[in-house]
Amino acid sequence: MRTTFLSLILISLLLAACNMDPKIEDLRVCNKSDYSEACDKDVDVFDAAETDVIYFSAYLSYIPENTRLKITWYYMEDEEFEIDHVDLRTEQSAGRVPLYSYLSAPDNGWPTGKYKVTLDVDGFPEMDRKFSIE
Repeated sequence: MRTTFLSLILISLLLAACNMDPKIEDLRVCNKSDYSEACDKDVDVFDAAETDVIYFSAYLSYIPENTRLKITWYYMEDEEFEIDHVDLRTEQSAGRVPLYSYLSAPDNGWPTGKYKVTLDVDGFPEMDRKFSIE
């Protein structure tokens, strides 16, 4: 009986370890976020008159400590123009943790057109979310 119990514990630990691969998921942009969770839905088109802030969120899982991350916002009309970026480093490896960034409307309002936000994490291919403002 004790051997069966220990075997079940060992199998459970092995199954849990299988889910500890580093990953990035649920990249989303939205116009409402309270920083307690990632964007609850992904938005492709924003209304310039009704959008003060655009949020970007993703979930990081088991990304190693001190990994470099860069989030970059672009305006895509005519040519790719970098609006802003932020460079970060992970403080510790942890389970599923949210990552956030936001871009506020310029003083004279959003230029309409196509935009994208990219997430560049060392050891992963660059990922992006494209959206437009009308």
